Amino acid sequence: MEHPPRVEDMRQWLAQENPLGLFNDQAGITLADIDPSPYSGHFDFLVESSGRQLVVRMKGSEWGTGEGLVDEYHTLCRIAQHKVAPAVYYLTTQFFGEPMILEEYIVGTLFPQFAHTAQSIAAPAVGRFIATINQIPFAIKDFPFRQLFTSYMKSAHRLYQRIAFIADCKETKSCGRELLSFLPGIKSILNEYDILLQRVLEKTGPSFVFPSAHAGHLVVCKDEFRFFNWEKVSYGDPSYTLAVFLLSLEKQHPDFEGFKARMIDAYLALNPIPEFKELLEARMVERRVANAVYQIYMSAKKGITYPSWQRIFAWMQQWTGK
Repeated sequence: MEHPPRVEDMRQWLAQENPLGLFNDQAGITLADIDPSPYSGHFDFLVESSGRQLVVRMKGSEWGTGEGLVDEYHTLCRIAQHKVAPAVYYLTTQFFGEPMILEEYIVGTLFPQFAHTAQSIAAPAVGRFIATINQIPFAIKDFPFRQLFTSYMKSAHRLYQRIAFIADCKETKSCGRELLSFLPGIKSILNEYDILLQRVLEKTGPSFVFPSAHAGHLVVCKDEFRFFNWEKVSYGDPSYTLAVFLLSLEKQHPDFEGFKARMIDAYLALNPIPEFKELLEARMVERRVANAVYQIYMSAKKGITYPSWQRIFAWMQQWTGK
């Protein structure tokens, strides 16, 4: 949906439909927007009624249709026993014509809000937590897996498509031509990364992957952790989840390398993946490239040139040896 419904309209809907039997007193229902960011891709409201606090979660327009929210509901149901995510209680596909779920409201603090010293102390525990997620057993038929991380070639194809789009736009044509010059080097390096990934997967099999493992999605509650935003899950590369988490803190943490080392050591103590450090470094590089191209691509879609493209090109030139 383009915009969330009015609070008064949501209160009325909840009172009429009365999901979970908690909303029979419309006057006693309160709603507050707890995710006002225009870039989150979702609308999340804290609803209080009958002594319970829940989250009303809807899909925003920026990241596609509401189908992903239905996927999120089924994923949360499947992983409930592992206690790595909010509990989910209710799904409707007819909340003002769109899907909506009611899920647990987790009381806690987002990981980036802690001081860097506290983050460093917590690093081993977070490393073990991510290892636990990667060890979630799964059958392919039981989850709404869509984008898979079993090969770098699929990621490379998306990267090439975005670069071609940038080069085809009038406003970003010169920028796109520069990017196209990096493609041979990118293809060669990603091919090497894929050989490493296939060698590891041959030994270990694919891992459960949570692609949205940004630090800003991690809630610290008492002595436990919970990730939210489970719309997408996947399987394949065991390093992917940790790579996403680390990259979200790379530019913020003053002792990032020490922080990363503590997380890796704790991760491997629980989930001893062979060649994991090499796999993680490869994935972090691939994600940096993909994120940089994505920023330029989104600017191109708006008909403007990304302001920091020259800095990105200098880094890519060094990485590819061009």
